[in-house]
Amino acid sequence: MTSEIKTALPPLFSLRCPRVSVDPDMHRSIATATVVFPRNPLVTGGCSLGTLAVSVAANRLLATGATPRYISATFTIDIDTPSAALRALAEAMERAAVDAETEWLGCSTEFVDRGCSPYGVEVSVFAIGQMPPDVDYYRDSLRPGDAVILSAPAGAHGAALFAARKGLKELQVTDDTAPLNDLVHALLREDYGIRLIAYPEGGVNEELEAMTADTPWRVEIDRDAAAPSADVAAVCARAGLDPLTLPTTGAMLTVVSPEFEEAALAAIRRSAHGARAAVIARVVAR
Repeated sequence: MTSEIKTALPPLFSLRCPRVSVDPDMHRSIATATVVFPRNPLVTGGCSLGTLAVSVAANRLLATGATPRYISATFTIDIDTPSAALRALAEAMERAAVDAETEWLGCSTEFVDRGCSPYGVEVSVFAIGQMPPDVDYYRDSLRPGDAVILSAPAGAHGAALFAARKGLKELQVTDDTAPLNDLVHALLREDYGIRLIAYPEGGVNEELEAMTADTPWRVEIDRDAAAPSADVAAVCARAGLDPLTLPTTGAMLTVVSPEFEEAALAAIRRSAHGARAAVIARVVAR
């Protein structure tokens, strides 16, 4: 049975050698990111687990200012997982890697006789990025009056994941997870007075609290500006959830000085995934 599955696997799953030559100068300025998804559905809110894994790894790098360059993956696969599902997963990862502007270094695959995941596949991704020499934003640079921009409404991934796990098929939630290269590159291409870029994969509230921890500042949220999309709001109303606490993997938080607020917001809205960006909070003194 395992040999039949291996024969039917897409090429990505058996990629052992790099498709590219690694830039030998990268060792001077690398950043890395590792993500593991042991218990995620293969598709959540229309978003493949493959898209999710590649996007989160790339977006973690982007939030540091690094440009994603190379990627590798490890798969643990239940032998009963349909080959069509594996092909869809591989194809989604290939597309996401292109969107993230990364190139494949290799993949490893292990087959198990049930038990790896309730959904049949565990995925881990390791990504390497290159840091530019002039990125110097950090949370200590926050100042009162700074604007906090969220590039897309909060909670889409978390709400979609909740609905999928609870079997709430009547609640259709679109998971907007995607690599956000164009958005971050647009912000770094010009001087927009950026204080900090953060990736709220654990929730917007969690990231806002982290960025002001051990500082003299706090963040004052405008709940109207931070309102979720209608489908996420429906899930939250049904389950008593706060969208700002839900995993948000298709958006970036950007803190900018107030004089650059409108220009930065316009730049984000021009990007592929920033049309619904809004200023959701202000930095204020404690």
